[in-house]
Amino acid sequence: MVILAVDTSHPEGGVALNVDGQPAGAARFGAASSHLAELGECVDRLLRDRGLRVGDVSRIALVEGPGSFTGLRVGMAYVKGLAAALDVDVVTTGTLELLALPLLDPTESMIICPMVDAHKNEVYAAVYGNDKVLVKPCVVAPDLLLESAHKFDPLFVGSGAIRYRRLIGQIAGSRRIASETASLPSTQYLAGIARDLEPLSRDALRTLEPMYLRPSDAEFKRLKPIDSHE
Repeated sequence: MVILAVDTSHPEGGVALNVDGQPAGAARFGAASSHLAELGECVDRLLRDRGLRVGDVSRIALVEGPGSFTGLRVGMAYVKGLAAALDVDVVTTGTLELLALPLLDPTESMIICPMVDAHKNEVYAAVYGNDKVLVKPCVVAPDLLLESAHKFDPLFVGSGAIRYRRLIGQIAGSRRIASETASLPSTQYLAGIARDLEPLSRDALRTLEPMYLRPSDAEFKRLKPIDSHE
């Protein structure tokens, strides 16, 4: 079984392969604005380096958001097109969940708070414990998040945790911030768990939309009331 994992939720995209239950390579590529050009090339190169072709892919795993508006749209369109061409299953997971899962240890009582920099002085965030969601994914100002989340004494992880590490340090202590190497969702981890995820139905895949949590700038402008005096 050849599983391809795709993540375009961050400015730096990522892809990974898992072949018959074993990691088979991973790669990252450019800024969100270049995802359209680089994603397909990166996948082809990764497959070619392992002696595989795109037709060998038997399942695709996709990070559905939240994250970069442009990146998520590009990644989802690519995966839908590839899945239709290959007639293969697609599974999905959220950005925040994927940041938390590799750090959760089922043998210990752990709490993880993934934070993704959402710009505009906000973060996408959630709080996870083993097998439970303590705070659902949301978009929030980092100081308000910390007021609510620090009572769980979580380990903070993600690009938002890196950007607001000083604020976290003041409230929760710097020891509660995961390594910067864990600040991007792991496509290699996703490729490894994708075999056990429930695939989307064809109808669900056709209507699948990125998880945004807030409107895009274009939507904000469209929703903004018109001033009759202008």
